[in-house]
Formats: sequence, C-alpha cells, structure tokens
Amino acid sequence: ALTSTIIAFARSSSSSESLTQYLEDVPLPSPLITSISTFYTQCYEPLRSLLSHTGILHKPSSSNTNANGKDAMVGFDWRLDYRVRSSGTGENVPVFLCRFRLVDNSGKERVEEMEVGLSGMKDIMYKVNQANKALMG
Repeated sequence: ALTSTIIAFARSSSSSESLTQYLEDVPLPSPLITSISTFYTQCYEPLRSLLSHTGILHKPSSSNTNANGKDAMVGFDWRLDYRVRSSGTGENVPVFLCRFRLVDNSGKERVEEMEVGLSGMKDIMYKVNQANKALMG
C-alpha cells in the first residue's frame, strides 16, 4: 500500500509536504513519516523519469489547468469526524473535513481545506461525480 501511495503522489507531481500531510492523517508514527518523506524526496525525480517512460505520468502543466486559466483540482481527500456534545444530550454531529489539491497555471500545487456537514458533503460528491461523468464521456 505504501509503494502505491508513493507512486500515486509522484505520478501527480505532489510535493513531499502533501505526502507528509496525507501520512499524518493515516496516522503513522512521526519518525516513520519523516523517513518516508525523506525517501520520497530522494526518489522523486528518478521515479518521475521512470513513470514518464510508461506513459502514465500526470504533468502539472497545461493538462491540469482549465482553458480559462483557472486552477485545476488534481486531488480530493476527505475524513469524517463527529462533534460530540459535552452535555450528553442531543446527537453527535457529523463533520466532514475536505482537502482539495489544486494546481495553478505555473504547475504550483496548493491545498485548500474546508469543513462541511452532511448536506454539503452530498453536494460536493454529486459535483465530483458529475465532473467524472463529463470527463469519461
């Protein structure tokens, strides 16, 4: 699973910081995350070179940006948390932490995060599914 994760991050031109954030959410012990991130940094360029020969490399240039010049979403992760009521009365409230990985026209990646409730998550998932259908034809 770790090898697949490293390849997926290298394939999408993700930074070692993005990988570190992802691994912290898994969660893994801090020393292991540091070792994996160091390994990723050392192997990033050779791995990208190898992937370019297979034809499965995502390039963070114009292929990941919209024709209108806006940022493009290249990754979406989410996590479900619950807000627990301290009084013991009432329901626990589900809260989704959504993390969007975006690439701008210059190929620079950034991460945007937001919290949404159940209805907000349903809306996001609907829009993501519609976008996937449009891309798949």
